[in-house]
Amino acid sequence: MNSRLTILYEKKPCYDIVFSTDFQSLVEELKKLDIENRKVCIITDSHVLPLYGDEVMDILGGICRKNVLFSFVAGEENKTLQTVKDIYTFLISEKFDRRDLIIALGGGVVGDIAGFTAATYLRGIDFIQIPTTLLAQADSGIGGKTGVDFDGYKNMVGAFYMPRLVYMNVSVLKTLDDRQFFSGFAEVMKHGLIKDGGFYEWLLENKNLSLASLGVSYIDCGGGSKMYDFARLLKELKYETCVFADNDSLKDLHEHQKKADDLNIRLFLCSVGKCIETQFFEDFDKEYIEPFLLLLSDEPLNRPEFLEDYKKH
Repeated sequence: MNSRLTILYEKKPCYDIVFSTDFQSLVEELKKLDIENRKVCIITDSHVLPLYGDEVMDILGGICRKNVLFSFVAGEENKTLQTVKDIYTFLISEKFDRRDLIIALGGGVVGDIAGFTAATYLRGIDFIQIPTTLLAQADSGIGGKTGVDFDGYKNMVGAFYMPRLVYMNVSVLKTLDDRQFFSGFAEVMKHGLIKDGGFYEWLLENKNLSLASLGVSYIDCGGGSKMYDFARLLKELKYETCVFADNDSLKDLHEHQKKADDLNIRLFLCSVGKCIETQFFEDFDKEYIEPFLLLLSDEPLNRPEFLEDYKKH
């Protein structure tokens, strides 16, 4: 059972977010993009490659002109211009032109790199996001945010470049460990706190569910009811895409991104989370989103045992 959310830009359809429980529907979605006459490059990393690389390559094999795959070593440390350069070299060697297509298969790092490559190769070619982490499905995989780190500065070089499609196979969340899952869950909680108090309260009531228990009801989606809940979770974050310009004062994506009030709202928890990180932890190696859990939990922050428990995890 699939669910679809059409993203608008300047009140016109821009791209669709498709929620599914497998990769099989990807075939029909790609056919809508004239995939038969295009070469396709899947960009992924060393974590995702053994999990889904072969499956997606096999799906593409029978429907596109040619399919190739580029993989890099997973990790934020490889979100650099050098990795983008390596992809440029690969695409040139495979004779990719402006008619061809890139697919980002992975989490936020993969999506950012693949999207930036698509935005800049031959002044821009089409790309598709297939985010495989909850954080990427709730945030980085939507809204056209692409980029790489530069000289130690995060996301210093980048562009806003819209995908042609975002395909969310929610069953891939079964392969996440609890840390990765709840890093994404914290991002969802942050958006709920900003936008929808009722949704935030619902999240608080369900925050202690384990990944395993969510795996059955959210991912297997027997009767479809939990699929609706998951779709709602993503739909509640639609403003983060910055393309639902139903306010006439928001003329385009860049104007929306530059609005001070909107920027302050979206960054306020980032700032406080970084303060917690700096105050309590040395050599901080947690996912950057994890300090939000301290803010969003109803656990009191002044309990030393709570902070100690957090550091152990």
